[in-house]
Amino acid sequence: MTRETSLWQTVKRELGRFGALERIENRLAPGTPDVVFSLRRPHSSGINFYHCGTGWLELKSLPAWPKRLDTPLRIRGMTRGQVLFMQRWTNAGGLAFLLLQAERDYLLLDLPATIRLFSGRMRRSYMYGVALTGSCNGEHFPTAKILKCLTPWS
Repeated sequence: MTRETSLWQTVKRELGRFGALERIENRLAPGTPDVVFSLRRPHSSGINFYHCGTGWLELKSLPAWPKRLDTPLRIRGMTRGQVLFMQRWTNAGGLAFLLLQAERDYLLLDLPATIRLFSGRMRRSYMYGVALTGSCNGEHFPTAKILKCLTPWS
């Protein structure tokens, strides 16, 4: 099983109970993200109200962080088409994120952070500051934190 497949299994297990997640393999439209989602979480003010979110999630996995904190990250397999898709989708008002797993850390990135990562200007020391949310030092997958970012609307 590839690292990205393993990440997909984790995402499906952790977020699947909150709605629908579908893995997309689209050879006709290069750059289409790996997962389309439609999720909801209960609103704190009442049992029948929900925060909802529908969008795209690109999955990337690194076997290890660079040894030095100031080494720029390189994500093998990340394409310009993927970044452009996220940009078009986000500019149209939709949700699109990159979920990066490095070792046992998980970081959810928005479009500006993804562009910076793709351009080779992102260092590990900077990643934690620009991530929307995540976990580090081998913490468990941050289900609640990620769900909150993916479901901003009520």
